[in-house]
Amino acid sequence: MLFVALLSLSTMAQEKTVVTPPEGLQTESWLLTAQRYDALEYTVDAYLPINVGFDGNDVYVQGLNMYLPGSWVKGIRNGNQLTFAANQYYGELSDNEGTSFDTYFAGCDISWFDGVSGLQPIDVTFTINETGTKWTTNTVLVVNSQTDGIAGFDYLKDVVIAKSIEGAATPKAPSIYQFLPFDQEEGYGGVSLTFPPIDIDGNPLQTDKLSYILYKDVEHEETTITIPAWDEETQDYVDMTEIPYNFTDDWNIQAHGYAAYFYEPSSSWNRIGVKAIYRGGDEERESEISWLLLKPFANEAT
Repeated sequence: MLFVALLSLSTMAQEKTVVTPPEGLQTESWLLTAQRYDALEYTVDAYLPINVGFDGNDVYVQGLNMYLPGSWVKGIRNGNQLTFAANQYYGELSDNEGTSFDTYFAGCDISWFDGVSGLQPIDVTFTINETGTKWTTNTVLVVNSQTDGIAGFDYLKDVVIAKSIEGAATPKAPSIYQFLPFDQEEGYGGVSLTFPPIDIDGNPLQTDKLSYILYKDVEHEETTITIPAWDEETQDYVDMTEIPYNFTDDWNIQAHGYAAYFYEPSSSWNRIGVKAIYRGGDEERESEISWLLLKPFANEAT
């Protein structure tokens, strides 16, 4: 299938020590926004849902490594400054050929984006706003593979981390980044979404309250698209029309709209669309439907 991640989870290296939060730590839903280095487009918008927990002046963050989203890092707050030490161990990754890589939290100088080489891992210090709900830094965040240099899997600049909205909000409409038509030989088609978990004003949303629905439009008749999701409990497929933002079955649906695969012919579709739903503050609000045109309607064809 398409949209396969370049790196996959591997067993944590036993000789390294990962950060473990205190037992019973209460966490909150926050969102990291940044510019991510992309070899094809140089920089692209990045949105990374994270969990944040506070234990006195110790601050624990889970999710900064998109390849190991369950890993943690620990920071220490001093006034309005919050510092995360470099070289905290995330865990081990392996590529599709079985080669393993250790990964570490690190910062580096912004000059990396201008092509400066030979940089060293540095601590990352955030400035906290007056309400304590937003952190900013000028340092680049790196998912690094070294402790004595910079060789990363992920680079983020212009990083802002903010607490997610708990009340009612209207979500920003996702968009369809890539469409894979149904292939008769393969037996499936698919979509990949650009789905920032933010409201129409750019504020971060709690991802566990966010979901999406896919639509097809055949000659102005709009209907929903059903995705078969594997259910571990029943050991069978369950048809899903509304898909939670964080849900994955590691087969037909990948979390955050990264991929969803359908099993019906799409040659008759004029458009494919998607909308977001957010249930916050005891309210349900929907985005508009964002459409991708696949072919002209019959009454518009020339």
